[in-house]
Amino acid sequence: MTSGERTGSLIFAAVVGAFVAMLVLGVENWLGDQSWFSNGANVIQWTSGPGTFFAVSAAVMIYLNRTCAASPFCFRHGEHPVDGCLKKVCTHHHTLAGHEAVHDKHAAAHAASGRLNRGESHNRG
Repeated sequence: MTSGERTGSLIFAAVVGAFVAMLVLGVENWLGDQSWFSNGANVIQWTSGPGTFFAVSAAVMIYLNRTCAASPFCFRHGEHPVDGCLKKVCTHHHTLAGHEAVHDKHAAAHAASGRLNRGESHNRG
């Protein structure tokens, strides 16, 4: 996980945690006194908006983590694995140059992590 992915995950967790804390602490009691909130009768309706927003945000984050690794602006689904790292490229970047670029960018970090490649197992017979 890169630092950007880690930062995005932490921000997402902080926002969800803040929303849950608001519900646990009883923010709806304060909202019940507001004239625009119709006396707190629609708490479920009020919470469904942020819940839908966070669900869609999570789906977008999952999709972006599975996209092509050849370019940060390529949003195609990565289907073809690159040897020497765990990244994948899309059909458009499924060329020798695309694979070499991804390998050069990610192979050192993959080797330092100690993770196995696809299809590899232990060395014991």
